[in-house]
Amino acid sequence: MAALFDHPVPSTESIPLALSTVDRNGGTARFTVPSKPVYVAMVYDEQASYDGQSPPPEGSPIAIYSKGEKPVSVTPGPNVAITTSFDDSKRWQP
Repeated sequence: MAALFDHPVPSTESIPLALSTVDRNGGTARFTVPSKPVYVAMVYDEQASYDGQSPPPEGSPIAIYSKGEKPVSVTPGPNVAITTSFDDSKRWQP
C-alpha cells in the first residue's frame, strides 16, 4: 500500500491524504495529488489484512520516498512520476 502525507515522517496520529493499493511486486500506485507538496510512504502488508485506516501492524515493512536517508516531497503537476522500491530492512515501530 502507498499513502500520501503532508509531512515527511508519519506517526501513529497521522492521517493519510490518499491511499493506493499495489497488488504485486513492480506494481503502480496512482494518485490525484493535492495542490501542495506531499510525501509518499509505503507499507508491505505481510498478513493481507491492512486497510490503511489506522497505523500499520507493528513490524510491517515500511519506507518513505527519500534520497539517501532524507524524505523528499513530491510537488504536484501534470504527469508527475516517481520510481521507488523498498525491502524489509525498516519496520514500523509505533
